Amino acid sequence: MSSADDTKELKTWCRLHFRDIISKGLEPGGLSIYHDCCISFCKRGCLKKYSHPQVQSVSIKKIPSLYQAESPDDLYEWIRSRMLVHYKLGKKVHFPSINTAHFDNEVEHTDEEGSESVELLGKRLKEMEEQKLKTEQQLSELKEENKRLVSSTKSWHNKYQELLTRFEGEKQSFTEITPKKHFISKETLTNDMFFDL
Repeated sequence: MSSADDTKELKTWCRLHFRDIISKGLEPGGLSIYHDCCISFCKRGCLKKYSHPQVQSVSIKKIPSLYQAESPDDLYEWIRSRMLVHYKLGKKVHFPSINTAHFDNEVEHTDEEGSESVELLGKRLKEMEEQKLKTEQQLSELKEENKRLVSSTKSWHNKYQELLTRFEGEKQSFTEITPKKHFISKETLTNDMFFDL
């Protein structure tokens, strides 16, 4: 964004279209397609009508950072980041639009480079999704293993308590049935010997 007026205008645009893009965009008939070539959004049925390059058109359901936006400010930050990417690639930076045809009246001298970038981003996204699924699976397996360990620990603890209780009981029984030893004092022994004499 080149000026405070541009920033203000973009933020206003995001406030006006946030619900249509994020909330309704995930519903049937909503603005479910994003065209990175022109930074625009349209309904799925209008994809062919507006002639946007297929390689630069994607469902917003496949862009987590977009459909997880919770406020117009989040949408503003996301669109602004795409504008900066276009600027760095040397492409003309378009103001976001709704249901507009592809801007094919300009010379897209960076189409090939842009397409390669989109393809690389697509591959990276796929890799991240696969890694996410793998991580979630590992987490699930670790949780199950943790449950088994906790259950095993409780089982061993209960067995230990049972053995301890049994040992204490047997020890007490042994003490009760063991006769007490009686000792004869030296004095008693001496007196008895004197009496015998």
